[in-house]
Amino acid sequence: MSAIIVEEEQIGPRRYVARLGVAFDRARAGQLLGVKGIGRKSAPLLVIPIMQSGAAPIVFERQTSWQRAWAKFRTADSKIDYVRPNGGGGESLLLNAGQLDRRSRNWWRVILDQFGAADVIYPIVRLERQWPGGPVIGRFAARYGPENRFIGSFTLRANNAQGVPAMMEEGVRKMDEMFQNAFQSGRLRAEAALLLEDTIDAEDLEELEEAAEAAEAAEDKDPLASAVESVADEAKEEKKNDGDKQGSQPATPPQPAQQVTVSVQVSTPNPEAVDRAEATLRGIPGVRSVVTTSLALGGTSVIRVTYQGDPAALNSALQSRGFR
Repeated sequence: MSAIIVEEEQIGPRRYVARLGVAFDRARAGQLLGVKGIGRKSAPLLVIPIMQSGAAPIVFERQTSWQRAWAKFRTADSKIDYVRPNGGGGESLLLNAGQLDRRSRNWWRVILDQFGAADVIYPIVRLERQWPGGPVIGRFAARYGPENRFIGSFTLRANNAQGVPAMMEEGVRKMDEMFQNAFQSGRLRAEAALLLEDTIDAEDLEELEEAAEAAEAAEDKDPLASAVESVADEAKEEKKNDGDKQGSQPATPPQPAQQVTVSVQVSTPNPEAVDRAEATLRGIPGVRSVVTTSLALGGTSVIRVTYQGDPAALNSALQSRGFR
């Protein structure tokens, strides 16, 4: 099922009677019935429907005819894979009209990962009422991505307020055509920067470690880092002396480096602080991946770090950079 629509309902003191419409997804449920639907070719796109009637833009703060039209739209025949949130729970606070001005890729990666989407699209409508009870003009615009890129626009007209729901359904249909045309022309593409990092290959990891070590060598070393390097040099010297004493004895095969995962707490007053923290953590030699698992702007965020090597060395590197 792709949607369950409450078409009409009657609520009494002791019973509830409703008429429900069940919309099946042809692409997914058609395989059970032998029906071939159109294949989903686009990446999953998060839909944030924005409606402006008067001064304030509305997304999920209250139910609107624009939100309802997107919930009823059947996407089986579309080439766009829509991810349509219902606005329940904290979604009304997280997904609002202010997201149009968000530019931080790290911020968007955290939001999109929660909904399983690869990018975001903004279907926008602004209603202009000529006079009370008179015609209603709807000005529609399609935008996408963190940069709020423009795709296209059009205008529809309803004779009165009773015709607004039908105008919204027509607007969704035309909006879907615009998104499909943009996808076919190559304009609507998911950014690679919005996807969470995959595991780094061993060769790429060695190159990143060498580059990070060269950058650290150029900077002034703090006392803690110097002490760690001194202990490491002494251990290597002792190991070399032991090898000379053993003579022709077979060498012990090296043990593979241990992989650990830790959670780092970072004070993040703004999105730029999250970007700086992730960049600093990626600069630590041996770090394989850095993912923000809990974002709290104005508070303390949690970042998951996967590290290949000695946990004590990672602990020292984190403490030297002010992390907990």
